[in-house]
Amino acid sequence: MINRNIIITGALGQDGKLLSEILIKKNYKIIGCIKKKKYKNKLRKVIYINLNLNNKKEVNGILKKYNPSKVVHLGSENPSYINKNDKNFFYKKNYNSTKNLIDCINHFNPKIHFIFASSSNIFLKKKEAKYTENNNFFKNKIYNKFIIILKN
Repeated sequence: MINRNIIITGALGQDGKLLSEILIKKNYKIIGCIKKKKYKNKLRKVIYINLNLNNKKEVNGILKKYNPSKVVHLGSENPSYINKNDKNFFYKKNYNSTKNLIDCINHFNPKIHFIFASSSNIFLKKKEAKYTENNNFFKNKIYNKFIIILKN
């Protein structure tokens, strides 16, 4: 039997919610990781879990409990929500949480597909992709280097 469990960090953000809706229609079991307990507009078929991505014990526990085939990482801190004047704080915090997530996946099961995507390209189909790694759009915008291509 195919493992249809997918963990999505940032599951109630713009991209996470849309991706969850698409994957639910494709009969995936979605485990949505969120930062806060109280969120409006949760999807009925998603299992929501409060998760601190910087806490290895929590991340390992979620991986063990749900044994996902894929982890889609969309959760990150937005600099407008952080009361720090140091922009490097924002980048370091996102780097550390992403690195921690990858380390936990590699420790638990390196065969888990880890997907880290940008919101501007996440839902493009292959034939719709207008940009490649060779054009200026990608060379100048590190934010746009990742694309998820959804398949059946």
